Amino acid sequence: MKKEELNDLVIGRKYKVKSKEWFEKNNIDDFHYRKAVAYDYTDKKMVLWEIVNGDTLVLGNSWKYNDGYVWLKRDAVDEIHNQKKPSKEIINAIKKLKKEKYIYGYDGGPGGGSGGTINTEEEHILPVFEEDGSEAIYLNVSSCKRTFTLEKIKELFKTGKTEQSFRATEWTTIRTELKLIKDKTKLPERSSWETMRD
Repeated sequence: MKKEELNDLVIGRKYKVKSKEWFEKNNIDDFHYRKAVAYDYTDKKMVLWEIVNGDTLVLGNSWKYNDGYVWLKRDAVDEIHNQKKPSKEIINAIKKLKKEKYIYGYDGGPGGGSGGTINTEEEHILPVFEEDGSEAIYLNVSSCKRTFTLEKIKELFKTGKTEQSFRATEWTTIRTELKLIKDKTKLPERSSWETMRD
């Protein structure tokens, strides 16, 4: 499946898993590792959480990871129509990021982190409806799913960089940073670091 076939997806929107008959007809035997598991999810409306390995959708019964989830290819789910559409501002911000072609991204915490060039033309940059209904933009930074508010993306284009952080555990904060690359002929090399441990 081509990457552009995933560009119509919206993180946080519901999609309907196809029927058991569809999986039988198409001889899908590796669906979430075994077909028996697949049958627990067929004909269900599930929330799209993220895209992994470039083309695999991760969908859940709800926003909670312990409430059941499944990994699927795009053709195994159907659109559910008449759902809320992303705003023009979000769509325009995504187009602006795509047009930039390359930006720098860093993601990490006390244990280590990594950074490097993000090819915005190739990378999935998708609209997001958060659990509370607010909008954001989905982007993989150093192979980690991250969402950015419209204000953060505006800050990126206004000042050349933006950053955000969240509390991962009681003692750990994860920081994510995006920067514009002025000279596209000198793209940053991928780098990483980690804290020495006993």
